[in-house]
Amino acid sequence: MKKRLLSLLAVSAITVTLFAGCGSSGSGTGTADKESSNAKEYQVAMVTDTGGVNDQSFNQSSWEGLQNFEKNNKGAKVSYLESKQESDYATNLDKVVDSGNKLVWGIGFAMADAIAKAAKSNPDVNYAIVDNSYVDPTTGEDKTPANVTGVMFKAQEPSFIVGYIAAKTTKTGKVGF
Repeated sequence: MKKRLLSLLAVSAITVTLFAGCGSSGSGTGTADKESSNAKEYQVAMVTDTGGVNDQSFNQSSWEGLQNFEKNNKGAKVSYLESKQESDYATNLDKVVDSGNKLVWGIGFAMADAIAKAAKSNPDVNYAIVDNSYVDPTTGEDKTPANVTGVMFKAQEPSFIVGYIAAKTTKTGKVGF
C-alpha cells in the first residue's frame, strides 16, 4: 500500500512539473513536429541515492512511478542512474543533464547539496528532490533554487492517526515505537 501511494505521488508530481514547465514554444504546424518536440520535452531522468533502484523505498517507488508515467504518456522517455557512493551524485546529475533530460529527479535528502549545485549550474533544467526542503529551519527562509521543487511527505499526519489509535487501544496505558 505504501509503495503504491509513493508511486502515485511520484507520478503526480512528475506530471504536474512536466506540464507546468514544458509549454510549447515551437511554431510547427504538423502533428509529426509536435510529437517530435514532445518527445524531447518528456525526457525525464532520476538519480538514486546510495540505496540503489531496488531499495524497496523511495528509489524503487520513484522509478516505478516514472515507468508508469512513460507507459501512460506517449513520447515520454525515462531513465535512471544509480549512485554507489555520495561522490557519484554530482557526476550522475551531470550525466543525465548531458543526455538531454530537462527534468531531473534526485531521490533522497542526502542529494540536497548536489541538486542545489547542479540547479545553479544548469538554470535551464528543472530539478525535483524527494524528501528535502530548502527552507531554513531556524529562520523559515525559503532558499529553494528557482528551478528546484522539493517533494516532502507529511509524515506527521498519518503518524498522529497511528498514535491516536495506539492510545485508544492500549491495555497498559503506555505506547511506544
